[in-house]
Amino acid sequence: MKAVGIIAEFNPFHNGHRFILNHAKHKSQAEVLIVVMSGNFLQRGEPAIITKWQRTKAALAAGADLVIELPFVSAIESAENFALGAINLLHDFRCDTLCFGTEKGEALPYDELAAFYHQNEDSFNLIIKKKLENNIPYGIAVTQTWEELTASRWPTFDLRQPNILLGFHYALANHIGENPMELLPLNRIGANHNDATATDESFASGTAIRQLLLRGEKSDSYIPLSTQTLLEGTDLHSWEDYWPLLHYQLCIQSPENIAKLHNIVEGIEYRLIACAKKASSFAEWLSQVKTKRYTTNRIQRMALSILIQLTEDEFSYHQQHPYHHVLGMTKKGQAYLGHYKKVLRYPLISTFSKAPAGITNLDERATTLYQLPFNKLDDNDYTNGVIRV
Repeated sequence: MKAVGIIAEFNPFHNGHRFILNHAKHKSQAEVLIVVMSGNFLQRGEPAIITKWQRTKAALAAGADLVIELPFVSAIESAENFALGAINLLHDFRCDTLCFGTEKGEALPYDELAAFYHQNEDSFNLIIKKKLENNIPYGIAVTQTWEELTASRWPTFDLRQPNILLGFHYALANHIGENPMELLPLNRIGANHNDATATDESFASGTAIRQLLLRGEKSDSYIPLSTQTLLEGTDLHSWEDYWPLLHYQLCIQSPENIAKLHNIVEGIEYRLIACAKKASSFAEWLSQVKTKRYTTNRIQRMALSILIQLTEDEFSYHQQHPYHHVLGMTKKGQAYLGHYKKVLRYPLISTFSKAPAGITNLDERATTLYQLPFNKLDDNDYTNGVIRV
């Protein structure tokens, strides 16, 4: 069976996601649609607004055949590690095509861009190193380097656009993988990735939809009926729910202990702690910590490392031990799984109670952390089995 893969967060699942899923199968002519989806915490270092099981149900209702969880250690990372972790899982499943939404759609030759980078990697790294020595933040240094080396050849390639950046890192990871996929970029429609307000009648960004939901305002125009049903009466998660837990950690931990955690660099631990002593909310703390060098997303990832007490050693261990956690599947997805499960390099896990020792520990902690403010610790990776439709 031919399979098309999608990498997603579905936070929450909206009309734009449904459009991508529908077109992925149609344009790829694939029989099976595999989604690698982030769990309860996401790439920008924030909690998903609803649980991974609710988002899995929404994806299956809209045409996904197999939903695999992207482990925490990849899901909360910047674009490079996020893409690498997800692409590795799709390669292991022998996906034929990767479909993703991006601002320029088919206008950008992602395969050519990836090949160009790998052919000129030493030149890129040298220029980036010089910029970093001049105290230019890494993300800006990378963007400037690309502009200097490629502007005349690919003038519309803009790494400031988040989905172009992700698409590029998908292409880089795909280029070096064991089972490269055909890349199928699609034009995003209706709204840009970070648009804070909804202006289109049917399509709005995830950011805008989340703000509507958290304010208790209507968002029905922008989300499928299946998502609307899942949202009824459910807990909506935001960073403010976790502020008391984070505040506590920042008040009792020493700078030396904070400095040992993943993503905590350059003495930022002193700033994190000092600002916590003056802030009365997560938003207030975030605004005080944020600088040109330390973006909102970067600080939120630090905050997650502090909450979950993720050390660099633990991060490295889990990066080196990927696995497939099956969240949900259709009968077609189950058939595909049955056909390929014997050739998978990574462990296939349908229930954590039968997982190899140690490899699911971090994701178990992430689920516990996610549910802690809502006193729903019994709603976890042991009590939730594979969703079948």
